[in-house]
Amino acid sequence: MIAGMADFDSFTKHEHKIIHHYRDQLNHAESVEDVRKFFVYAVRELCGLVFEDRVNVDYEDVQLKPQSASGFTISSQLKNRAAFRGAWGSSDLKHIIGRMAESARHRFRHLETSPEKTRSKIKGH
Repeated sequence: MIAGMADFDSFTKHEHKIIHHYRDQLNHAESVEDVRKFFVYAVRELCGLVFEDRVNVDYEDVQLKPQSASGFTISSQLKNRAAFRGAWGSSDLKHIIGRMAESARHRFRHLETSPEKTRSKIKGH
C-alpha cells in the first residue's frame, strides 16, 4: 500500500446503516440514561459492522461523557486491541463516533434541562 491517504479507511457506509435507527432511538429517549444506553448500543453495532468478529466491544468499553470535550470515552482495554487501535488511527472511526456522541449530547442536554417533561412522559406510558 502507498503511504498517505491510501492507508485511510472510511467506515461511513457502516455509519449510514445504523444512523437512522440511532437517531430514532435518541428522539424517543425518555431519560438521560436512555441516551447513554442508546449511544453505547449504537457504537457497539457500528463496531460490529466495522470489525466483524475481530474485535468484541463490551458494554463497558464505551461511555457517553456529555461534559467532556470529545463527548465519549473508549476503554484502554479496547484501545489496546490491535485491530481497534489500527482502525482508530487510520480511519474515520473516531470522527463517526464523535458525531454520534454529539447527537447524544444534544438529546442528553435537552432531557437534562426538561426533567418535568421527562417525568410526565414516563408517567403517561
